[in-house]
Amino acid sequence: MNNKHRNLIKRAVIYLFLAVLAMTSTVSAGENNSRQGRTSKKDLRKEQMRQEASKSFPELNNTLTTILKKVAKNQQPEAQTIERACQLLEGNKRNGWAYDDKQKAAYMLLQAWTGFYQDNPVDAVRWSMRACKTNEASQDAWISQALFCVLNDKRPMKPRQKRPRPNRRRPRHTVDQAEFQSQPKPFSEKGVLEFDLMELRDKVVRQPFGRLKFQAADHSQIEFAPGGDILCILFWQDDNKPADTVDESEKANRKQDETPAFDPAMGMGMELGAAPSPDSAKTDLKAQRKYFQILMEACQDTSKVKFLQINTTRPGNPQGSLSELPDSSGEPIPTVVAAQPNSGAEQFVGWKAEKPFMMIVGDEGRVKYAGTAADFMPAFILTALTGVEIDLDKQEQPVAPEQRGGPMPDERMEFPPMLMPGMPGMPPAKAPKPSEPNAPAREQRPAAKQPPDFPTQSVEDQLRAENLLRAAQMHIEESRKLRAKNPRKGIEAARQVLKEFPGTPFAQQARELLRRVPDRWKKQHNITDEELGY
Repeated sequence: MNNKHRNLIKRAVIYLFLAVLAMTSTVSAGENNSRQGRTSKKDLRKEQMRQEASKSFPELNNTLTTILKKVAKNQQPEAQTIERACQLLEGNKRNGWAYDDKQKAAYMLLQAWTGFYQDNPVDAVRWSMRACKTNEASQDAWISQALFCVLNDKRPMKPRQKRPRPNRRRPRHTVDQAEFQSQPKPFSEKGVLEFDLMELRDKVVRQPFGRLKFQAADHSQIEFAPGGDILCILFWQDDNKPADTVDESEKANRKQDETPAFDPAMGMGMELGAAPSPDSAKTDLKAQRKYFQILMEACQDTSKVKFLQINTTRPGNPQGSLSELPDSSGEPIPTVVAAQPNSGAEQFVGWKAEKPFMMIVGDEGRVKYAGTAADFMPAFILTALTGVEIDLDKQEQPVAPEQRGGPMPDERMEFPPMLMPGMPGMPPAKAPKPSEPNAPAREQRPAAKQPPDFPTQSVEDQLRAENLLRAAQMHIEESRKLRAKNPRKGIEAARQVLKEFPGTPFAQQARELLRRVPDRWKKQHNITDEELGY
C-alpha cells in the first residue's frame, strides 16, 4: 500500500471521527435542553404550590383560631366549622412541604382538634404532640397536648429549657450566649389558650382512689364511691408565713418532714424550675374558690359530682391551735380540716398546698386533673366527664384579662419576672406582721430605712433605674440557671442603682437582687453585707 492510499484512509478516519463527535454533541445538547425544560417545569410547579400554600394558610389558621376561642370559653364549635376544617386539612395535604415550622405546627394542631371533635382521641394526642415538637414555642400546642393526654390517662409532655452546649473550639464551660438567647424559648409564644401549665401536677394523674367518706367542719357528710361518683377537691392550707422569713435551718427541717404516699406538689413547675406565676389574681385562694363555686353551681343538678375543699394544714401550725383554723361556716363549699379527728381526710395532712390547687377524680377512681382552679381546662375536663355544659363566657370571671396584676409575659424574656414588691407593675411591699408568741425565735436583721414617700425624681431617672433593675435581674437570674453564666453585668447594674438612687425603693430592689446572686459569685465579686442590707 502506497502513501497515497494511506493518506486517504487517514482522512476517512478523521472525517468519520468528526462526524461521530458532531452527532454526539447534537444529541447531548438536545438532552440538556430537554433536562432544563423538565427542571424549569418542576421549579415552576413548586412555585405554584408555594403560592397556593401561602394563599390557603390564612384561612386554615383562622379556622384554628376560631376553634381555640371556643375551647377557651369551654364552648362547642359549630358543626360547619369542623366540617370546613376537614376540607382545609384535606386540601392542604400536598402543601405541607411548603410550610415553615410554625405553619406546619398550626396544621398539625388543627388536625388534632378536628380529630378530638370527631371522637378520635388517638389522632388528638398524636397530632398535638407532633405540633409541640415542630414548634416548641407555641403555648397553644403545649396546652392542647396536655389536655388531650390528661383526658386519655397519659402523662403530658413538658416544655424543657434547653441548655447551651459548650463550644469545643473555646475553653471549657464557655457557651455562645448570643446564639443561645436568639433561639425561640419553649412555651414562649402566647396564643389563644390560657392555662398555667407549669402548675399542672402531672405526676398525680392516674393515681387511684378508693371509697372515701369525709366529715366537713359543719358536720355534713360527703361520700365518694369509685365506679359512679366524680370527686372535685380544692386543696389549700393555712400557712401565710412569708417566704423571706424562712431561714436555712427551717428549710432543712422541712425537707426531713414525713412525705405523703404521693405528693401532688411534685408537678411540672418544680421540674422546670419555674418561678411562681405573677398572675396571682387568678391563682390566689379567693379566686380559686370562686372558680370552684362556678363549677359546683353548674353541676348542682348532677348528684354524682361531689365538691369539697380540704385544709391540709398540719397540727401545731405557726398560726395557732387546730381549733382556730377556719371552718366552713357561711361558705357554700363544704370544708374538711384534714387534721381534725374523724375527718376522713387523714391521708391529706401535710400535703404541700401553700398554693391552692384543684383535683378531679373520675368515675373510675383515678385522678384526671390536678392543677389550679382557673382558666378553661378544669371546666373542659369536667364537661367531658359529665356532659354538663359550663360556658365560661356566661360566668362571672374573677378578674378580666386586662385587669390582671403584674406585667404580661414577654416572649423575648428567658426567665419569668420575679415577684418583687416595688418592681414596675407589681404590688407594693407589705408591712411585716408583728411577731407572734408561738413563732420560733430567730436572729433579727436590721431593716433598711426607707423614706415614707417616693422621693421626687424626674421621669428619666425613674426609667433609668427601672432599666438597670431589669438588666440586673436578667443577668442574675441567668447565673442561677446556668452555672457558667457570670452575673458581673447584673451585679454592676445593681450597684449602679445603689449608687445613684440611695434610700429609694429602687435601692431596696437592687439589694434583693444581689441577695439572689449564687454564693460562688458573691465571693468572687466581693459583694459586701452593706450592699446586701445586712
